[in-house]
Parts: sequence; C-alpha cells; structure tokens
Amino acid sequence: MDSSCPRAAVVAMVGAVAAVLVSLPACGGPTELDMARARKAIASSLRDEYELAVTHLRCPDDVEVREGGSFRCRLDIGGQPLRVRVVQLDTDGDLRVEPAAAVLRMDRVRADLSTTLADQLAKDGVKVDCGAAKVKVVAPGGEFDCRVTDRASAKTVTVRVRDASGSLTYTIR
Repeated sequence: MDSSCPRAAVVAMVGAVAAVLVSLPACGGPTELDMARARKAIASSLRDEYELAVTHLRCPDDVEVREGGSFRCRLDIGGQPLRVRVVQLDTDGDLRVEPAAAVLRMDRVRADLSTTLADQLAKDGVKVDCGAAKVKVVAPGGEFDCRVTDRASAKTVTVRVRDASGSLTYTIR
C-alpha cells in the first residue's frame, strides 16, 4: 500500500443512528467498499449505541462506492431481528446506519413507564410487566401492552412506538 494513502476507522454515534467511517484509501479510492471492515464497523456502532450483542450480520458482499448510495443489512440485536439501511455519505467510506425499527431495552421502558405514570399511581409498590423479553424490536407505528399495578389498582398501558429512534407514547386503558 502507498504510504501517502493512510487508512483509518472511526465511529461516531448520534441517537439511534450511527455514522461510521470504514477504512478506505484517502486517494484514488477503490470502486467497492471494503465490506469486511464495513460489517465490523456497523456491528460495533450498533453494539455501542444499544449496549446489546450484535450477531448474524448479513450485508451484501459487493457494494459499489457511490456517494448517496445505500444498501441494506440484516442482523440480530439482543437476540431480536433488525434490518438497517446503510447510506454512503461520501466516497471516502463515511456511512450512516439507519435502523428500520426501534430497539427497545425493556428495563428502560419499564423504568420510564413507572416514572411517567407516577402521578397517577401510588409512589411506591409500582410493578410494570411488559412480558419476559429483555429487548423488543418494534417498527414505527407498532405497539404492545404492559400491565402496570400499584397497591390499589391494575391498569393496561398500550405502548406505541412513534419512530425508529424509540420515541414512545403511552395510553392507559
């Protein structure tokens, strides 16, 4: 390799969307992305963002380097299937990873539900049951129910996913 064309790998996170720079020569670049490095960077950025294991990552083998070009990958995160769209921001290997669905850590959803509904429930003794899953991957517009109980009552709360970044709304039924 020509020493005037250094290689670098950088990962930067922004919310639920990851930007990754895969290793490409800085000059006279290749016509195809280094997909082995791209897969490693994609997995690493998602693992860092969600603090969950990323497995079974499947991306195309050959991707042409093209600013604005995109490709899709499938993977499991926290044991749940997820699809991502990967956009080439430039011809230097700068990529943006866009999950197609929200990756929800259920411990965080339960804690948020408890906090959000605290005014309507007893301050102590609140229990939130959203099922046994530790992680849920839910498409925007999708919903699921949780059961919230306190010392005096039990309520069903419908959790609706507003967007792929994991914005949620709660409806008490």
